[in-house]
Amino acid sequence: MRVLIATALVLSMVGCTAPSGPPMNHSGNAVSSATHRASLQRARADRDARKAQLRESKLQEEIDRLTVEIRELELRIISLEGQVADAERREREAVVYSRPASSGCYTGPRGGRYTISKSGKKNYGGC
Repeated sequence: MRVLIATALVLSMVGCTAPSGPPMNHSGNAVSSATHRASLQRARADRDARKAQLRESKLQEEIDRLTVEIRELELRIISLEGQVADAERREREAVVYSRPASSGCYTGPRGGRYTISKSGKKNYGGC
């Protein structure tokens, strides 16, 4: 505690305070506020340009990712359309009814055999 008070007393006698006045350049000369303001404006413009460039590159990366994803989806759609066409073709081939034989027996869609009676009803025990 004594050290802290002594340090504060010494600093108050020496006059250590924050610098006032215009900022100094590397050689110790005062820099005009106009020069300082222009430097800040250039730094801001550079920062804004880098932000815009970064934003554009991020957008381009996203566009590239989405283009790849769209191509993969298109290939998947083509594959699924082929599978649907194959399934429809197999279904059409499976639903082929056999023509009646000379005995009058028919084969139904599930493989059951029957005859048609004179009244037009199916008779499953007649074959």
